[in-house]
Amino acid sequence: MTETTKSKTDVIRALNDKLRQGRDPGGRIMITQGISVAGDSFVRDVIAAVQSFEDFGPDVESRWRALPHC
Repeated sequence: MTETTKSKTDVIRALNDKLRQGRDPGGRIMITQGISVAGDSFVRDVIAAVQSFEDFGPDVESRWRALPHC
C-alpha cells in the first residue's frame, strides 16, 4: 500500500467512524423497513450498537453473519 493510498484509507476510515459514532451532524442514518417495524426501542438499540461497535477486522463479516439474527 502506498503512502497516498494509506492516507486516503485513513481519511475514509475517520469519516466513516465519525458518521457511525453519531459525531457528524450532516450525516444521514438510513433505517430499513425491517428494522423500523421492530419498534422505536429496537431502533434505538440498533443505533447504539452500531455507534459503539469497534471490533473491525478481516473476519468481521463472517462473525456478523454467525450471530443469531442472521
